[in-house]
Amino acid sequence: MDPAAPAAGAIELLLVEPDGEAAARLNVAISRHGLGGTVHVSCVQTVLEASERLREWPADLVIVDLPRTGELPGLRGLRDAAPESAVILLTADGGDDASETAAELEADDVVAESDAGVLGRSVRYAVQRRHERRRLADLTRELQSANSRLERLALLDPLTDLLNRRGLQKTLGELVESVRREAIDVAVLVVDVDDFKRVNDTLGHPVGDVALREIARRLRGAVRASDHVARIGGDEFLLLLPRADPKELLRIAERLRAAIAGTILQSVAGSLPLSASVGALMLTSDTPSIDLLLATAHPLLRRSKTEGKNRVTGDASDGAAFADREALCDAICRGEGIYAVTQPIVRIADGTVTAIEILSRFSHRDIELPGSFFAACAERSLLTLADHQCLRRCIEFAAQLPPRTAKHFNVFPSTILGVPSEHILRDVSARFDPATVCLEISESQILGDPTHLFEPIEELRKGGVRIGLDDVGFGNTSIESLLLLEPDLIKLDKRVIRGASADPLARRRLQRLADISRQVATQVIAEGIQSQEDLDTARELGIRFGQGYLWGRPS
Repeated sequence: MDPAAPAAGAIELLLVEPDGEAAARLNVAISRHGLGGTVHVSCVQTVLEASERLREWPADLVIVDLPRTGELPGLRGLRDAAPESAVILLTADGGDDASETAAELEADDVVAESDAGVLGRSVRYAVQRRHERRRLADLTRELQSANSRLERLALLDPLTDLLNRRGLQKTLGELVESVRREAIDVAVLVVDVDDFKRVNDTLGHPVGDVALREIARRLRGAVRASDHVARIGGDEFLLLLPRADPKELLRIAERLRAAIAGTILQSVAGSLPLSASVGALMLTSDTPSIDLLLATAHPLLRRSKTEGKNRVTGDASDGAAFADREALCDAICRGEGIYAVTQPIVRIADGTVTAIEILSRFSHRDIELPGSFFAACAERSLLTLADHQCLRRCIEFAAQLPPRTAKHFNVFPSTILGVPSEHILRDVSARFDPATVCLEISESQILGDPTHLFEPIEELRKGGVRIGLDDVGFGNTSIESLLLLEPDLIKLDKRVIRGASADPLARRRLQRLADISRQVATQVIAEGIQSQEDLDTARELGIRFGQGYLWGRPS
């Protein structure tokens, strides 16, 4: 069944026919057997003339009398001039040569000029296909535009139209790579509105939203078009300024502070001036995630708050003072005072050392062990930054070991989530073969659904490193973590090892845990083996590898 001709609007048709009588016959044939409705027909004599005409006057359909018009190069020019037009070639007999020409020109059809009925159907089909192609192209453009809008919205804060955390992370990743490869300078400014809770409590949240939009507008207006402004919390903003002069950092930050300090909210309750505290520093390639960057910037912001608010604090710490706990945490997060020790992992059967675990320590007697300094950092929301610095220092230390030595490093789940996998893999592969590395994730620190760890762990595994679960059997241990994360090795927590030789219930628990672990991982290690009794118990339960003071303390 023939398709109906498109009904919307007139059809523009161009005949390329040097013979006037033939052109008249074609016009009659199209009128009698073709589209119906309103058809505007124009006629030119040569392909060159048609190409010039089409550049100024697009046609829905071009019909070319192939035997009487130009050679193939001229026909190619016709297609270049009318890429969206339907094209039909008329031939004396519709032979193979014409079909090859039609294929090369992407023509819609080849018709013998003597068959008026076939020509009419071909015209209808060609015009309909042209309209369908145009409609599809319009839909494709609309879809692309909608996808672009959706992608843009996914990266923007709906209240202020600034970057949201997702958009900021994307931008931060790109800038960190530029810092690493091109050594460009990028200024980081963290802005927190002073006493913003007073605005919401006094004037209401709608007025608070108006204030945030105005602050966003002022921040955007105070920087260059090439700079990036994000809203990262309720009343907290972060700005990334690429190619900024480090010598101008405080002056730029002061300009931003002044821009917000000029904001006054007016309401029936009276006027309410706003101000902001600012922390300013330069971006380094060691801060590839928002959380790491904020952990570095927040001490500066807190200093601005504690010293009176409405002021700027730059990164001017000299790293020399360990006067109080806050200074100690800041030092850890800068990577200062961290050193590494090692402890062997051995084959229980013969005591052969099979791997070395590299552990972090801090050179201050008050918080030397990880449990102490990580707890101190966690109180100030600096755990991820501190753990990443410890990992980096341990990796640097491990470069001294023989190249083929199997090396184990500890890392928190928050670090796996907060630091891009490629950044960790780059630190590893810069010093040794990733296949010699195992990253041990503390299973006791996995809270809730472990599925959020799956993607970064898979990226690390694809990079060549092995993944281990540490501290299994104590605290937050779950079968879901063991099955979902598919660790290459499992370390049984020292608290399920110690005393199991003398406690039947503890021994049965250890037996079940060891059996499950062997079903999940290719290697099971018993931690905390301190005595011959612990060793004998592990051996009797079929645990092949061990670690503990029996073979030496970390040193």
